[in-house]
Amino acid sequence: MILTSDERSRAFLAAGLWGTATLDGIFDAAAAAAPDAPAFADGGPEPVPGAAARYDRAGAMARIDALAGFFAGIGLKPDTVVGVHLPPMAEAAIVVLAAWRAGLVVAPLDLGWSDAEISAAIDTAGIRAIVTASIVDGRDCGSRMRDVAAAHFAIRFVFGIGEDLADGLIDLGLVLSDITGESAMPEVVRRGNPADHIAALSLVQRDGRLLVVPSSHNHLIAAARAHAGAAGIEAGAAIATTLAPAGLAGLAGGLATAITVAGRLDFHHVARLSRLAADCAASRPDHLLLPEVLAAPLGEFASDTLPALSLVSSGVQPTRGTVPAGVRVADLSTLGGLLLLSTPRNGERASPWPLLQQAASRPAGPAAPSAVEILLRPRVRAGDRRQTAVTGDILLRGALVPDAPWPEPAAGGSGLVLPVNGDGLLRTGLTGEATGDGTGVRIAEPGPEAIVVAGQRFEATALDARFATFPGMLDAAAFGVADPLLGTRIGLAFVRRPGGDCSPERIAQFLSETGAAALEAPSLLVEVDTIARGGDGRVLSRDVFRGSIAA
Repeated sequence: MILTSDERSRAFLAAGLWGTATLDGIFDAAAAAAPDAPAFADGGPEPVPGAAARYDRAGAMARIDALAGFFAGIGLKPDTVVGVHLPPMAEAAIVVLAAWRAGLVVAPLDLGWSDAEISAAIDTAGIRAIVTASIVDGRDCGSRMRDVAAAHFAIRFVFGIGEDLADGLIDLGLVLSDITGESAMPEVVRRGNPADHIAALSLVQRDGRLLVVPSSHNHLIAAARAHAGAAGIEAGAAIATTLAPAGLAGLAGGLATAITVAGRLDFHHVARLSRLAADCAASRPDHLLLPEVLAAPLGEFASDTLPALSLVSSGVQPTRGTVPAGVRVADLSTLGGLLLLSTPRNGERASPWPLLQQAASRPAGPAAPSAVEILLRPRVRAGDRRQTAVTGDILLRGALVPDAPWPEPAAGGSGLVLPVNGDGLLRTGLTGEATGDGTGVRIAEPGPEAIVVAGQRFEATALDARFATFPGMLDAAAFGVADPLLGTRIGLAFVRRPGGDCSPERIAQFLSETGAAALEAPSLLVEVDTIARGGDGRVLSRDVFRGSIAA
């Protein structure tokens, strides 16, 4: 499926920003050139029982071709969406590349999502098959995905990886147990430029609804090249990551980057940072890709042995981590899951809010193609008809910027539509302020009515309305609470109904029954006598609850 306009594709091709090779095609060429070179490996404890693996390029390519042939043979046609519900592991890379080899589209199903969130993703993205693991961290993922899929008639297959798979799953281990070396994959004939076809979907939570963001092979390759440039990742580099190769950061920053530099990719399913530090010290990667919040605590275990770091953050909430002096750092921002922007960090950050470079603080207008251009749409100050280019809405365009909406919501889905215009300008929904020298835009802090948790934005008023229906409460007001891992979590001030059960267990049950997102669960409960509201019903000051905690 090609969503990019022919005109924009030709412009990017002429500028050398896009090509005609898909990611699986690039990996295939690398395997032919150096079949014995290492490709993928599990760098720590096996994430799934019986599924630890290490592959050179030839071995990986044999599995990719065999699995792609199997997908095609059972009737998964090109452009079918496959949900990937796997931890960071070598077999996940094989699954993703095999899906691309068969012309399929991959979409992440986060291991931390609730059943309701996964169901919403299935419906909104049009997922038709799921690949899951038997057991992850002691949790029976196989049975869970089988049961979730049973409620969706559109799901045709649920595939499993690992030992002790639940009944009803198709065991991919058995499928790949007898590889003959002859590819059973028929050629996938695609119209137009093969690399313009959609390769992956990002699923962004916004106020209880999903926004589906489609990226082509060319989008992912452009983002990977930008990452390699910002981080100084050279050809043949060894990259380690704690991110699964289905989500946006793990896909563009990890798998696609390793493929574009013809490097090695090691996966680490992190249970303890001390173990990650020891594993990295043993395998000696050149670069480590991980969430920004893990950088500082990891440095306590490995301050003298840290490789260059690519630190991923959502970009829509402040980051507070520091890294040991002398370690090369690139900051990767997903802007809440829309795309991957990479910026080299020069010294200590002046602000916890991300600085977006390669920006022009001027109204959007015609420009030559670039990997990414960040622009401000000026706002008019109250009482002043003059425009200001200092503060405005952040718009993006360029070779790595998704430039067309996913068609599924328009066909009757319940998701949001990607806000992009006919010229490929993407409205991020974020506001920013131009730097004094005009070389960048710094993301502005959201107002008090927005709470951002792990990159997902929740409107406080919507949370208030949800919790107000909880049987044990007369009134409720959500507010942000600092969290060392996620940056912010949701706190809840509430007025108890006489005799009401407001225990965390009862609230968790309520959220599950009402289909709330997992991140909506409050990490802190504050019982109050009353919640002050204005004439319009809005909470007058959410900071009051924060102050009551400190007291």
